[in-house]
Amino acid sequence: MIDFNTDIVLEAFGVVLRSWAKQDAEQVINSVTDPLIWKYTTEALSNKDEVCNYVARAVSDREAGKRYSFAICLKGSGTIIGSSSFGNISTKDRRIEIGWTWLAQEYHGKGLNNIVKYLMLKYGFEVLDAHRIEFKTDNANLQSCGALEKIGAKRDGILRSHTLMHDGRYRDTVYYSILDREWAEVSSGLVHLITERKRKY
Repeated sequence: MIDFNTDIVLEAFGVVLRSWAKQDAEQVINSVTDPLIWKYTTEALSNKDEVCNYVARAVSDREAGKRYSFAICLKGSGTIIGSSSFGNISTKDRRIEIGWTWLAQEYHGKGLNNIVKYLMLKYGFEVLDAHRIEFKTDNANLQSCGALEKIGAKRDGILRSHTLMHDGRYRDTVYYSILDREWAEVSSGLVHLITERKRKY
């Protein structure tokens, strides 16, 4: 499955995914402290210290072989606009999760999440030889659920009162997945979604 000692760089459609470095925190402090980003997440970043700790944890989790986090960058400028990760990896089951994803508020609704999902799914199925790639989100996050369904992920089910959120409530967590036998169709659909959209970033 994934080699945490490899520097993975994924690139397509003007977006580059590369591993986080501790010095990246300074670049994203102003863009990630918008509370709207964290409405449906398990943690919320609201100041410089929290952002620095978040980035440092992304680096240390990779070094410990727990989670491989990518900084989402715009090609050319190198501007970091978000993050997404591979985690909860089961080599025996050929299963991996894509998650821990966020984008700076100004880049919402521009089709960038589809590009990120395409790059990570392609790597997961075609390089890591995954059998199943899964996603989980807040069942109340209709935008996230709709986006996963739009790219072709199948809704597996809901775990009630599953995860404690940063605001003290317990969320109902909904799982989605894509299987290797579904990837060809999902890939074609994603490329169509990406290329038909007029990008404005």
